[in-house]
Amino acid sequence: MSKLIKGKLNPVNKTILIISLVGAVLYLYVVIRHLVSSCDYSPRIFGIPCCYILFGSYLFCALSMKIRDRSLNRALFFVFAFIGLILSVWFSISSLAGWVLFPVIVFIPLCYIDFVFFVLVLILKMIRLN
Repeated sequence: MSKLIKGKLNPVNKTILIISLVGAVLYLYVVIRHLVSSCDYSPRIFGIPCCYILFGSYLFCALSMKIRDRSLNRALFFVFAFIGLILSVWFSISSLAGWVLFPVIVFIPLCYIDFVFFVLVLILKMIRLN
């Protein structure tokens, strides 16, 4: 094993990794659907479809769980988890207000699922740090 990559993970970090990977897979589906369809399927932030940003947030949260260096692990995780949380809060409010249509999975807007996922991973990480 490399000095940078962790081997085994404890149960809390495994849970964070699983939640992050599930979120990344959901957004990989949204990204592929956005690329294949001709309609504008995802809202944009500074001209970038938010599905790309949220996919990256989930992916970097998952990758940070495998980094051995604690400071790099925490920096990557918290930066991308908070980006994801801020975006999910913004889009949840926008969806509730009817300002933005957001991709729907099983009759639930994906922004609501994002909010729950990012809150869960942040709570789990805080538990793990204490």
